[in-house]
Amino acid sequence: MRHNLDYLLEKKQKDFYNSLNNINTIALAKIVEIDNSILEADIQLISFIDFNGKYADSPKIYSIPVMPIFNSSSFFINAPYQINDLVVVGFCQHSLEGTIDNSEQTEPSSKDKYSLDDAIILGNITAKYTDQYPNDFSIIHKKTGNYIRFTYDGNIEITGNTQINGNLTVTGTGTFNGILESNEDVQSNSISLINHIHGNVQSGSNDTGGPK
Repeated sequence: MRHNLDYLLEKKQKDFYNSLNNINTIALAKIVEIDNSILEADIQLISFIDFNGKYADSPKIYSIPVMPIFNSSSFFINAPYQINDLVVVGFCQHSLEGTIDNSEQTEPSSKDKYSLDDAIILGNITAKYTDQYPNDFSIIHKKTGNYIRFTYDGNIEITGNTQINGNLTVTGTGTFNGILESNEDVQSNSISLINHIHGNVQSGSNDTGGPK
């Protein structure tokens, strides 16, 4: 009788641990393929998996949705991933099939919970990068070092060639430490730099009148 109880307890314990091993929560993975245009990637978990008491390579997981930095009905912010980037992956408690981009309640397509097939890339993680502006909010292009930086004291600093498509209005004083070029006319108080004229023109060393 005691033997049977020990056997049942041991079996229950093994079943319990096996069920825990099938619950995926948060994991580290590397990107093996990426399509940034549709926010979708193929990944492989960094950790080996335990298969019948032996460690084996983790299988590739295909067509995983990538969570952007921010996305709403009005705004979208994101940065592209590359192959071999290390990412944090979460596993949904229900099937993702048919639920992405669907804000209405729907019946899951399967009863799987925390399955490897229902992974979502939550973000990037690394220990190889040191933030040179730890007290500021920065967007940095690692290859060139160019950046947009919101400093701790509230200033904004931009390093790199900057192109603005649209009108620019500046309230305040502008200082240029180089040549200011214009492919068209420049106006000040409605007076054209190219087409302005001067009155009171006289010969000799006298000055002309002001531009108009």
